[in-house]
Amino acid sequence: MPLRPLGNTARSAATSLFGPSSIRLFLAGFCALCAGTSVYVFVRQGGVLLLPAEWQFGLAVPYGLAVVFGSLPTFCHVLAFSLMSAAVAGGRHRLCTAAIVWCLINLVFEAGQRTDALSGTFDVNDCVAAAVPAALFLAYGKGKSHE
Repeated sequence: MPLRPLGNTARSAATSLFGPSSIRLFLAGFCALCAGTSVYVFVRQGGVLLLPAEWQFGLAVPYGLAVVFGSLPTFCHVLAFSLMSAAVAGGRHRLCTAAIVWCLINLVFEAGQRTDALSGTFDVNDCVAAAVPAALFLAYGKGKSHE
């Protein structure tokens, strides 16, 4: 039985899933995930789940930077998983949806910390940090729709 060429739909699906754009999205997400993890390695002092204590340096940072570094992992988490999810789900046009979903997931976990249903400390800065990537992707998507 001879092989048939891929139809346009199958070809475009394969291109969007494994194409250069999706690979770039996934790699950008991976870099953001590494940035967030580096905060846990270099800045946080002990108590980080799944990270051995000897890998946590707990470097001293000025208070103003400590506020930023405190919420940076949340920002990076939403950014990273939005990019990687969009890459797997079909490309850039999925960024807004992925960002909203990951923002909501983070906000649910923050709410769980607020009500003591989950361990951790509720921080309104984490809520803002989770919303920023979603807002940026929404603004980016809105700008792209007007072009």
